[in-house]
Amino acid sequence: MRRYLAARRDADFEKVRSLYSTSEHFRSIGTGFNEWHDVESFQSIIQQDWSSYDVETDEVRRLEGFENGETGWVALEADRRAAWGHTWTYRLTVVFVLEQGAWRAVQTHFSAPVDDTVLHGPALTRTLSELMQSIDGPIVGSNARTGTVVFTDIVGSTSLSETMGDAAWSDTVGGHFEELRIVVTANGGTVVKTLGDGGMFVFDAATPALRTVSEIQEANIEGPLPLRIGVHTGDLVAGDGDVLGATVAKAARVTAAAEGGKALISATTVGTVNPTEFSFGPPISLQLKGLSGTHVVHELT
Repeated sequence: MRRYLAARRDADFEKVRSLYSTSEHFRSIGTGFNEWHDVESFQSIIQQDWSSYDVETDEVRRLEGFENGETGWVALEADRRAAWGHTWTYRLTVVFVLEQGAWRAVQTHFSAPVDDTVLHGPALTRTLSELMQSIDGPIVGSNARTGTVVFTDIVGSTSLSETMGDAAWSDTVGGHFEELRIVVTANGGTVVKTLGDGGMFVFDAATPALRTVSEIQEANIEGPLPLRIGVHTGDLVAGDGDVLGATVAKAARVTAAAEGGKALISATTVGTVNPTEFSFGPPISLQLKGLSGTHVVHELT
């Protein structure tokens, strides 16, 4: 495996080829949808595709191997730096067989490690799930309007409640929601529902919603309770005291993607407010579980 890394770094493609099996059972699988090669197609791309960039270094993070008679495997994780300066982490699993007295790769699988949230979208916390379920019912006397939804969710509530004890935790959360209610209503918002350690609030426009979020963060209302906050603007369906619709679902998903102490704002919401009044971080592209496509959010800074 180390000989392979050295040959790849030196662009010695004949040496690289010699380290691969010529068996009809050879397979090489990469991260691209079409990267499933047999021996013929793989040998043809080694120089054609690989010579398009130079490898400067491969810094090995982990390298493990196992031998069992005439077969063996290697698992590699490394940071690769290209000649133009780009660096990325990759993983390579290789199955070797002995051919004519030399170890040659008969199967390779190349991948790039990514977080599950990138692949599957962030999962809703129990609180956000319960909030969604509590408003996911029949709509009586409904009417549609446009509004901005704000979700808050206390991060690490289970460990905090165990540390504080049930009575102290109940008092703390109760005081927390009362402070939130005061700020929300002062900015013209409505408390739709609080449940467990999360809250849902609705505003007629994005500007008062973001002013509320800013005040929550600046006044440190969360105190010892680190909040994740998510905001999205769109069509809402109101009825029987609840607010429903795809806008609510997306706001909850955006909240789930936020870290403690952070507020993520959908690009839709950002586009409806005066950019001189608020400060936002760079765009972040997310896969949101249950929602198709890529969704752009900004951190409210």
